[in-house]
Parts: sequence; C-alpha cells; structure tokens
Amino acid sequence: MTKVSKVLGRPKVRLILIIIIVLFGVFFVRNYLHTRDELTQNDPVKLAAQISKFLELPTDETPTLATVKEANKLRSQAFFSHAQDGDKVLIYAKSGRAVLYRPGTKKIIEYMPINLGGSSK
Repeated sequence: MTKVSKVLGRPKVRLILIIIIVLFGVFFVRNYLHTRDELTQNDPVKLAAQISKFLELPTDETPTLATVKEANKLRSQAFFSHAQDGDKVLIYAKSGRAVLYRPGTKKIIEYMPINLGGSSK
C-alpha cells in the first residue's frame, strides 16, 4: 500500500475531501445561478417579459434598457426620485413610456409617459 492510499483510507481525510468537493460544487452552482440572473436582467426582451406579468407593456416595439449607476445624481428628476443604483429602466421610445424596475425586489418603482424630444409640431 502506498502512502497516498494509506492517507486517503483514513475516515477524517475522506470526510474533509468530501466537504471540500461539496463546497466547490455549491460555489459553482451559486455563481452559475447568479450569472444567469444577471444575463436575464440585461436582456431587455426577457426583462420586459418579467415586468409584463405585473404591468401591460407595449408589445409592438423592443425597449431600450439602461441601468441606474448614480441614483443620487438623478434624484432631482421626478422619474428617478426613488431610484437606487442597479435599478433597470426600460424605455419605449415609440410608445413614449418608461419603466423603472428594481430587480432585487422584483418591483416596479415608477412608470410614466416620457417625451424624448422627437418632432415638434
């Protein structure tokens, strides 16, 4: 019997190896799920599908997606008065609508008509 097989034959060593393997598995699964959620949140079509469960959204256009980075600088604007960093903004230019959504709580924070300064009549 070699030294390695003698060491691996001990119950304490086996238990430690099993614990390490399980911890690595949990770490990788957690990171996979987190990455999957991040990708979903950065896809405007998938995010709109999530939000449309709670709110009727325009279906004839694909929204533009933006992420709030510095909410404190935007507080003076009514639409962003309750925004937090990481919130998502779906902008429907053709329909003139915008949605402020918080992925962490899965709540719509604000929904209002917008004027993008298109044509002036």
